[in-house]
Amino acid sequence: MRMYFLLWLLILGFVVSNCELSDKKVSPDSGNSQIEDAQTIEESEVVEVNEPASWITDSTKDIKYLHITWTKEPATSLTFQWQSSYINIEKYKPVVWIVKAKDVKIEANKISMPYAKQFVFTGNGFLYTTEDINDNKEKRAQYTVEVFNLEEDTEYYYRAGTFDDFDFEKREFVNPNLSDAYRIKTGLKSGNKKPFKVFAGGDSQSGINMIKNNIEYIKNIKVDFWLFYGDLVEVGTQPEWDAYFDAMQPLFVNKVFMPVQGNHETISELFYYQFALPVMPGLPEEFKEHHWSFDYGIAHFVGLNSLTDATVKSANTFLEDDLKRARENQNIKWIVVMFHHPAYSACSTHGSTQRVIDNWVPIFEKYRVDLVLSGHDHNYERTYPIKNNQKVSQGEGVQYVVCSPFMSPKWYSAGSDWWTYKSRDGSDGAYGIIEIDNSSLTFTAYTNDGVDVIDTFTLKKD
Repeated sequence: MRMYFLLWLLILGFVVSNCELSDKKVSPDSGNSQIEDAQTIEESEVVEVNEPASWITDSTKDIKYLHITWTKEPATSLTFQWQSSYINIEKYKPVVWIVKAKDVKIEANKISMPYAKQFVFTGNGFLYTTEDINDNKEKRAQYTVEVFNLEEDTEYYYRAGTFDDFDFEKREFVNPNLSDAYRIKTGLKSGNKKPFKVFAGGDSQSGINMIKNNIEYIKNIKVDFWLFYGDLVEVGTQPEWDAYFDAMQPLFVNKVFMPVQGNHETISELFYYQFALPVMPGLPEEFKEHHWSFDYGIAHFVGLNSLTDATVKSANTFLEDDLKRARENQNIKWIVVMFHHPAYSACSTHGSTQRVIDNWVPIFEKYRVDLVLSGHDHNYERTYPIKNNQKVSQGEGVQYVVCSPFMSPKWYSAGSDWWTYKSRDGSDGAYGIIEIDNSSLTFTAYTNDGVDVIDTFTLKKD
């Protein structure tokens, strides 16, 4: 298997400098990839802006691969990341200028945002190095800005990038290099009973062209945020990441996207350089960001790295503590967990994952996890509720679903075993929509074109 991955790396031509195929995250070349928890927010008067002829005044300070995650509370924060051709991180001040949508003027498709110092958040950058098979090295700069003190369940407009200053007398930016204005919505506080929808998918891998051809449909899927359970790309080289972010950009600028690593993200360092993810207590330093969780409304979501025995075992203490807190939290009714390798799968290509069954399944059962989502096998399979390695009635065990692939031409045949309630081959692809309200969790699996419903089921609670 290792030779297979190395062959792909040679074909695609890029590896991380001095990097082994590992499941650990190493430090980047320079800079600080974590935003400080506390920033001093300056305040000023709010003024209308005399907008520039162009929001980019220096072509080297372009904004590429912009995307949004959560590293803190979804209701009050957003974390933005992007790259730029300008890699002098000491002289580039990454900023996000963000304003409530109700305070923004839109006329003839022109979006005019007011300016005030309290609307601008600063971040930082770090450098890392890629290297091709001819030893040609390339420096990359990744910029991160964490925005906080936002209002729950509120629409905002933002621009990301950099600028030198703002002239209040002229009401003009000095040397702006900012993105287009995009719309984004904050999440729900823990305990908010408002219904919401979540996208669940994985295994896009070599499907860049399918994503490009269907991006208008993809970006308009009506959900509040995205979960993605690994194998975003085929091997995980930097050119692949560039192509993936280019293809997904129309979605990424408007929706929070929360991924976990799959086995096809073979260069672990690059995966974690691309995405800022929550840093959780109780994890070994080398596995920070590999496992994470957050509350959204009345649900608790957990993302895990199932790549190896080491990554699985590294999560055990965190997972036990995290699920215990979630189940004891009166604000939380539903618990959803996702990771790449399925606990139970009847597909002959990969099948069930023993390290997950041995380490995590007993914890899922102990804390009555409601739904577990995975990919890896490129087909659809729903289990019966399972407890103690046996089929049980709904509400007495854990519901497992494999739902894959999303926009990938690679698919596998379906299988069946004692745990299988329903299965279908992956020839039409698959993704899921989770609908949560105070009394029910409904999962609906669709074909990639969204036309056919593969399966749907509802879990009920008083």
